[in-house]
Amino acid sequence: MIDKGGIQKALKRVIGECNIHKSISPHNLRHSYATHLLEQRLDLRSVQTLLGLNILNILNITARYTRLTQITRKNTIKAINQLADHLVLKWKCGT
Repeated sequence: MIDKGGIQKALKRVIGECNIHKSISPHNLRHSYATHLLEQRLDLRSVQTLLGLNILNILNITARYTRLTQITRKNTIKAINQLADHLVLKWKCGT
């Protein structure tokens, strides 16, 4: 089993070899992975299971992954518009 330091060292090496000049950590990768899964409409419970979250830390950690991204905002607007397109409004004006 590889420890935290080993993962960080391996990631740093890959980042250097790929000539990436951004600050990237294992935590950043985990967060990005979870965010992309949610954007692809994987259900939240499955994401939690894939990340190995237990019941004690699900709410705090999951809140981080459910922030609205550009893709999520676009999908939300699209879903709301699709719902609104099917609404039939009947106005009754009473006297």
